[in-house]
Amino acid sequence: MNKRLITAYSVFSFLVFLFLIVWFVFRTINTRTDNLLSARKDLENISRTVTSSYLTAGSFTSPYFSETVLKSIGDDEHLKALVISTDQGRLEFAYAVESRYLPGTLDFKALLTFPVSFSFNPITEEAVFTSSVVPSGKDIRLDAVYGIFERSEVFPVVRELLIGLLSFLLVTAIAIIVQPHLYAKHGTAAAAPGRQRATKDRAAPEEDAFGGSDALEADADPSGGLYSPSSALGFEQHLEERLSAELKRAASFDQDLVLLLGCVNGLERADPFYAELSRMAREFFNFQDLCFEYGNSGIGIIIPNVDIDQGIQRVEEFKDRVDKRIGEETDSRKLFIGLSARNGRLISGNRIIREAESALRRAEHESAGIMAFRVDPEKYRDYIASRKSSMRR
Repeated sequence: MNKRLITAYSVFSFLVFLFLIVWFVFRTINTRTDNLLSARKDLENISRTVTSSYLTAGSFTSPYFSETVLKSIGDDEHLKALVISTDQGRLEFAYAVESRYLPGTLDFKALLTFPVSFSFNPITEEAVFTSSVVPSGKDIRLDAVYGIFERSEVFPVVRELLIGLLSFLLVTAIAIIVQPHLYAKHGTAAAAPGRQRATKDRAAPEEDAFGGSDALEADADPSGGLYSPSSALGFEQHLEERLSAELKRAASFDQDLVLLLGCVNGLERADPFYAELSRMAREFFNFQDLCFEYGNSGIGIIIPNVDIDQGIQRVEEFKDRVDKRIGEETDSRKLFIGLSARNGRLISGNRIIREAESALRRAEHESAGIMAFRVDPEKYRDYIASRKSSMRR
């Protein structure tokens, strides 16, 4: 995968995760804030009920007062504890869904200190209070604990977060599966117009890192053209030069490149099937400017933007088509293919051609008919470094 693509994906992933984290924090804070406002309004309603019940019963100890207050708070699942006291701190009424919420020293005979020291979880619960004045002139205070981020409210937030995360992972998985196929089929076609314009404009040759030239000279062939009139493939003498230019381009964008050399046993260039083989190669690999004649009756194809494994997959499909076409005419012929790849190396066109030729010779003795030259890039770099050091000596 291109380093620029990896960098872009890393930045995109970071932004997605940052968005999900910020969104989760925002949803949590927003839910707590809304529930806290609702708790304060609810406590105000309870305060009015307490005042009216006290005026009706005339005492906090009246059964009517207790029944009325408990009835008003019985259906409130967010209320965890409630303490009613006078402004001097005298405890008049206490309620809790669990005893752990109430202070351990709670005593109706002792005076309370404010604020009441409830025991609660500060993340999911909050203590609130309000005060009221009854017409008789007595001030009362209501202290309560409310759940402001209940378990039933946590699950929807976590569920939405997981949906966002799974959606991102699904898109990533699809991109990983689809990207190599799109890269192999369409990435090379997108680069072809630029290469063809460079050929048509006949830009001046520019020396590259491999000692080759960045542009092809149109007058290299005596006929003044780049393509053979009989096969419509590029002339073989252009193969190495064009390959060096493509290797330079691939190294600039940290991309791979595969060279295919193929031949059909017993086939001559004058044979009509050679023109058929050339046509199938041009149509299968989508563009003409990277297809060349090779040897007496072979073809050379430059396949950019794919590694050796992707190249083998494409070449196997191409070979199946050619062998099927050959089988319609004769059973004595067979297509043999040798492959080599840049594989992260700074390598010349001549070197990769020799590697592909070596693979082609071995392919002629294999039943599959395809052989790929594989190289360890680390060992290759060590070999180049050792050669440079020996030359300095």
